[in-house]
Amino acid sequence: SDDTVKTASIQANAVTAAKLDVTSITGQTAETSIADGDTILIHDASASALRKMTKANFVAGVGGANTPAFSAKSNAATSMSANTDTKILYGAEDFDSDGTFASSRFTPGVSGKYYIEARFRFSQDNDITGLKIALFKNGSAVRVHQQSNIHYETVCISGIFDLDTDDYVEVYGTHNYSSSSSTVNDDAYNRFIGFRIIT
Repeated sequence: SDDTVKTASIQANAVTAAKLDVTSITGQTAETSIADGDTILIHDASASALRKMTKANFVAGVGGANTPAFSAKSNAATSMSANTDTKILYGAEDFDSDGTFASSRFTPGVSGKYYIEARFRFSQDNDITGLKIALFKNGSAVRVHQQSNIHYETVCISGIFDLDTDDYVEVYGTHNYSSSSSTVNDDAYNRFIGFRIIT
């Protein structure tokens, strides 16, 4: 009769797919959304047991966020001496997900692969033969891009880098104009962004 068959009376693996009716699932009310606290049923291979897991924990286990991430722009021009590597200043943040961008420097705090991109515009309106942008990691250039015969040119650079928690990335520029000049103080041209890549 009802409620008289106890768990101990059912042999292990006795309930097979052949004995299960698909309407056990398909007959249930359909959900169109799931809340973080809702649970799903999974098989824990390490314990050979069924477990329940919240949607929030399940998503955290199978995916991840592209953070730390930041986007910054210039709010003041950077004065650049001729033939001298000069750190480009990006003093205004659009966002900084984990507080890892400060003083125009990105220090991720989380090891991983990161996409980094930067650009700046040089303000000299005379043609010059060399303008360089470089990404520096821990004080040394790791990627360099140079353009020649420029006139109010914007230089850009990007790349994917392996960064440890305490590595830091900065942007440097160099020009060979005969005297000092500066970058254009315009956030449309001067940008520095980065984010962690989910691998």
